[in-house]
Formats: sequence, C-alpha cells, structure tokens
Amino acid sequence: MVGHFRQLNKDGTVMFYELITIVEEGGSLAYRLKHFNADLTGWEEKGKVVSFPLIERKGDRLDFSGLVYERTGKNTMTASVTVKEGGKTETLTFRFRRKG
Repeated sequence: MVGHFRQLNKDGTVMFYELITIVEEGGSLAYRLKHFNADLTGWEEKGKVVSFPLIERKGDRLDFSGLVYERTGKNTMTASVTVKEGGKTETLTFRFRRKG
C-alpha cells in the first residue's frame, strides 16, 4: 500500500512531505517512509528509509513500533507517534476524517 503525508506551516506553506509504503515483511507488516523538505531534498541518506515493524494489532488499532494508527469512528482515525528531539520526548497526535 502506498501513501503520502504533507505537514503544513500555519501560513499554509509546506513544512515537509513523507512518502509511505506499508509492506509485507517477515510474515507481518512494516510501515516505511522517507521524509522530504518542501523543496524535495531528502532527510534520510540515499537508499535509507525509516521502518516501523508492526508489533501489535488490537481491534481497530495498529501499533507500528510506536507509530499508532487507530480507527476512532466510522469516518475518523488518529495517528500518534513519539518523537525525540534535543533531549525531549513528545507524542504528536494527528486526527483524520474522511472527506466527502
């Protein structure tokens, strides 16, 4: 499965992009992604990806090693990820709703 994510700044300009695949790996799934700046320069080294192996599935909740997707309603879901930056740990939560 292939997807993308776009994070916007408050003024509506692009902060960064992610290209995403969910692939079969070792008899399970893995969520893989590459980050790109607004000018499409990559964050990761060429040939490298960030990979989150699936570690738990419980009902409508998928935990890809700390990157958690959960269906919260018929047309809604959340994604949360814990990031470490500058010695701080923060959990970011994104709320999605089906359009149309």
